[in-house]
Amino acid sequence: MTSDENNLEWWSDVGTLRWIVTEEIYGKWHPVFLDAIIQSNGAGFVGTRGFMMSTLASRRVQSWHDGATRLIRWGWPGADDH
Repeated sequence: MTSDENNLEWWSDVGTLRWIVTEEIYGKWHPVFLDAIIQSNGAGFVGTRGFMMSTLASRRVQSWHDGATRLIRWGWPGADDH
């Protein structure tokens, strides 16, 4: 998982899912490289509008695979009803 979330409680909740935190094992940039490799092979991508990692991933899918992408808004009911 890649996120710009700074809330330590949120990350603690992620940790309860028993996911491996690769940054702690391999260093700061390792998760970014893994995401780039995995996302570069995607046929499509759905991400959150306004977040850098979502923008990068959607552009990779569009340019490398001519894939369908969608960046959604969030934060309130109907945020993406446009």
